[in-house]
Amino acid sequence: LFVEVLNHCEGNQSRAAALLGIHRATLRKKLKDYGLA
Repeated sequence: LFVEVLNHCEGNQSRAAALLGIHRATLRKKLKDYGLA
């Protein structure tokens, strides 16, 4: 899900986080936790 949203937002983490309804820092932590960053 995270990768799909990031692709949709052309890698813009702020926009991706907004679409997911979470903070950018939370998105970055999730990406790191799942080995995607």
